[in-house]
Amino acid sequence: MKFELSHSFDVDIETVWQTILHPDLPKALVREVKDLMEMEILDVEEDRGLISRKVRYRPAPMIKKVGPKKVEPRWMEWTEHSEADPARYRIEFENIPRVAQVAKLMRNTGTLELKPSRHGCTRVIRGELKIKVPILGRLAEGIIHRHAALLVDQEAQATVRIAEKGGVEAYLA
Repeated sequence: MKFELSHSFDVDIETVWQTILHPDLPKALVREVKDLMEMEILDVEEDRGLISRKVRYRPAPMIKKVGPKKVEPRWMEWTEHSEADPARYRIEFENIPRVAQVAKLMRNTGTLELKPSRHGCTRVIRGELKIKVPILGRLAEGIIHRHAALLVDQEAQATVRIAEKGGVEAYLA
């Protein structure tokens, strides 16, 4: 399934961008996002102006079952593999489940873009979520998308609060 999520921020684009990529963002988001239990930046590399990152996420257990299948909380953990282009305020990502059996069945890729707006900026996340399971795959995609959208909405609200305080360092001070 293809998806698009959009959030408006009454904060300038550069402050939001710096907040999203700040190395201490996990400390702030785990504190602010109710359904985010852990977030850890595993790796960051910069090459020719592009920033490559690997970020591990462990959300609160939100999905208990998909059809008759019980969902283990660890199945919902993932690592974001992303490449950020500061010149375009754009991030391309692939979220890879941490459990190998789940990673074989699920693919989630997309882009995050910031665009200036009259009162600050708008963040648009576009992507695709694919569950490679006959019959239950589409049901699972819908359930996962709904819960992921709730988590992203919480993260957007937290990002606004953090950015409004002047960014991650000011928020954590």
